[in-house]
Amino acid sequence: MQTSDDATTQSVSTDHPTAHPPEAAGVTPEHPVAEEHIHLPPPSIWPITTALGVALAGFGLVTAVVFSYLGLVVMAFGIVAWIQELRHEPH
Repeated sequence: MQTSDDATTQSVSTDHPTAHPPEAAGVTPEHPVAEEHIHLPPPSIWPITTALGVALAGFGLVTAVVFSYLGLVVMAFGIVAWIQELRHEPH
């Protein structure tokens, strides 16, 4: 049976191959790894417009049907405009 002192005094060996990831992966100062480019789309108002349409349609379910129809129209407009913006985005 282990005592609490045995459990807290365990050490980690630095001789393990994953202790030094750059050397283990074959990355040396002579051969640096190229940085990855993460593409992010530009800020857009259309996701918020679509969400507003969904919220308005849900609000119309508990109040008046007119709000639901208006919400569906706003949501559809937001989705179409969002897709058009993404299609015409320069790559």
